[in-house]
Amino acid sequence: WGQAFSISALLYDADGTQISEFVGRCPIEEEINPWVAENCLPKMTDITENYNNYETMLKAFFDFLNKNKDAVVLTHMGHIVESKLIHDAHQMGIIGDWDAPYLWYDVCLFFDDSTNKYCEDNNIDIGETNTHNPVFDCKSAYKAFKHFINAQNLEKKTK
Repeated sequence: WGQAFSISALLYDADGTQISEFVGRCPIEEEINPWVAENCLPKMTDITENYNNYETMLKAFFDFLNKNKDAVVLTHMGHIVESKLIHDAHQMGIIGDWDAPYLWYDVCLFFDDSTNKYCEDNNIDIGETNTHNPVFDCKSAYKAFKHFINAQNLEKKTK
């Protein structure tokens, strides 16, 4: 619930091929939440700090989003983390009143459990499980959502 210290976004084409990514990490500028220390930081050792502070990381992230304005944005539990990124970016003047991502889908609406569990239950390969690593979480959310939508479309065609 605190200030973000890492942001990842993966961009896929219509065929499901990853074509671009943003991976940012900055020093943690406030007290570390015990849950984050236990569940997230150990999973993120492969993500090096590549931004000096939160604001520069946030600016770079929204520059990435701006270059990919037509992309559909997927989040998982976006009301907790991603919504704060948008709020902070607006407060800092990084984005204007109408610059937040639109279309925004929160994939948690489609799954009773985590996207990892959905992928596991449906034999979807997402690589080595590394939950709470933001790059892995992006892959898991995308692959679960893509599979779910394709399954819904297939079901409609067979009716």
